[in-house]
Amino acid sequence: MQKNQNLLTNDESTILLKVAQTNAEKEAVYNFRYNVYVEEMDKHRIDADLNHKMISDLFDDWAINIYAEKSGKIVGVNRLNIAPANKFPKDIIHTLDLKRFIQLGGLEENENITLMTKLMVDKAFRNSPLLYLLMKKSYDLFAEYDIQFGFGGCNLHLLRLYEQMGLHRYAENFIDGGYGLLFPIVMLADDVDHFRRVRSPLYRLARKRTNKNLDKVTWFHKTFQNNSNIINSQIISADSLWDFLCRALKASPTNILPILDGLSVEEAKIFVHSCGIIIQCQPNNLLTLQGEVSYSHTILLSGKLQSKTIIKPQKHYLPGDYFGANGLTEQNKHIEDIVAIAPSQILVLTGLGFQRFSSSNFEIAHKIVKNCRQISYHSPYKLTVNK
Repeated sequence: MQKNQNLLTNDESTILLKVAQTNAEKEAVYNFRYNVYVEEMDKHRIDADLNHKMISDLFDDWAINIYAEKSGKIVGVNRLNIAPANKFPKDIIHTLDLKRFIQLGGLEENENITLMTKLMVDKAFRNSPLLYLLMKKSYDLFAEYDIQFGFGGCNLHLLRLYEQMGLHRYAENFIDGGYGLLFPIVMLADDVDHFRRVRSPLYRLARKRTNKNLDKVTWFHKTFQNNSNIINSQIISADSLWDFLCRALKASPTNILPILDGLSVEEAKIFVHSCGIIIQCQPNNLLTLQGEVSYSHTILLSGKLQSKTIIKPQKHYLPGDYFGANGLTEQNKHIEDIVAIAPSQILVLTGLGFQRFSSSNFEIAHKIVKNCRQISYHSPYKLTVNK
């Protein structure tokens, strides 16, 4: 077997993890990206090759493109670009706040970092270990290239998943024209205590690393995390999260949120803690894009939002309002462009989290599905319905 291949037995067949080397392999990776972003997620604002159905950019010219293959078909991909921070384009340095890492002593001038982008998994494998396997393959390269920091940008419905992996939010959101609102995230190779605390599957790899650079870990937590108002979904307790929601909404969420209708406080606590994450948004952050598929149920906790689509009369969203299409129990398309017009906090209840939650909390999940069917999302674009 080639050195760059790893095997995983999954059901009755085998998944191969590879690094794309040939033009044919790379084009297959680009085609997979197109299938996920454009054909599944309807992200038509992305700069894509429509004729050949591929998505690629200049970063691919010097990237390590990892892909997972099953029965000759690609089922997952990830891209790593490795270089010193100051060698990346200025827009990447700005949006990922890399200057602060250099100026405050977190990065040496010529120290390599990893930019992790274009990580995606086939829809059929999103509740499988495949994401972890792609992350593991990437993590292995941290040791090979002596890397401490891996950076990326993440859509809001995936933040909870990456926090489960042990990544951190650390800087303000930014808008990418093709991919919408993104949140800077970072993984620290030697963040062993944090991996253990959030029960990351990467913990068992991190604890085996030799020559750990714990000074980098201490610096990051002191600089970015100790005084941060970011609420990590994997660290906050169910009771603390519930208390936060009560304070933000100035009432018990079970009394005012339609999604929680008919649930006891204890049931609601379990559901919100298992599926939810709190995010902060700034004015002009675009939260939903008309025509794109929703993967969550979103509720405004504080601040104010405005529809850019419904303007006569002007439509606003206030604390306690849900907005966007239902992506929790179904997959529907957004029918509005919705933007924050004030600093805002939002509760995101993710569809990925709900799938896992449903398998072990069937009765609560049944109530949630019923509530979602009764909520009017004003969306004529229904794609699928869970029976």
